[in-house]
Amino acid sequence: PSANMASTAAAEAPAALTTPFSPPQSCVDQFVTTSFVSDSSTVTLLASGPVDSQFSACQPSGWDAGGSSSNFHFSPAVCPSGWTAYELGADGQSSTARCCSSGFALSLINNLRIDGFPDMVCAQATTLEDSQQSVLRVHNEWFISWASSDVPSLTPAPPQPACSTSRIPTWIPGDNAVDLGSPCTGTPNNDVPSHQKDAGVALFLMIGLPLIFVAII
Repeated sequence: PSANMASTAAAEAPAALTTPFSPPQSCVDQFVTTSFVSDSSTVTLLASGPVDSQFSACQPSGWDAGGSSSNFHFSPAVCPSGWTAYELGADGQSSTARCCSSGFALSLINNLRIDGFPDMVCAQATTLEDSQQSVLRVHNEWFISWASSDVPSLTPAPPQPACSTSRIPTWIPGDNAVDLGSPCTGTPNNDVPSHQKDAGVALFLMIGLPLIFVAII
């Protein structure tokens, strides 16, 4: 039994990504069509996910180490190349951040429930070239964490918030001009970050669209 428990724990341990991951160029814009029912309406998705035979080859090793409930969790880790880190801050004994690909923002999906996605996703509004139809693209956020002792091994090294109770709203890895958050005031700031509010409003206005593009990157 102890051997089985050890093997399970090892399988669930997040993989390390101490340098920015760069997916192969062939992995860009690979979609398959799927659909699900939301509020009695059928929503069609163009998704790049595990049903695509090329999906796993486009991900770093260990992307699914935690099972479906915690896929895309890496530690110690930095965001993939060209991505943006959101909500950098201390979480107990470690620091955490969420990563979205270039052009996407960490967002609240409001009333829309997409099977396989949490409430927080990386979202981007775009327009189809052929029909000029406005659509929404979303992908799973990547959750990264690291201990202070891991920082020397991370490239680029993440910035540290000005206070243990504050969070850095956004950071593009390698950018030295970063808002380190508010100094300590004794009261944690639990407000919803402005980028989430703005993106949430944009998503709310687009809930009624019949077609949603979903890229599980």
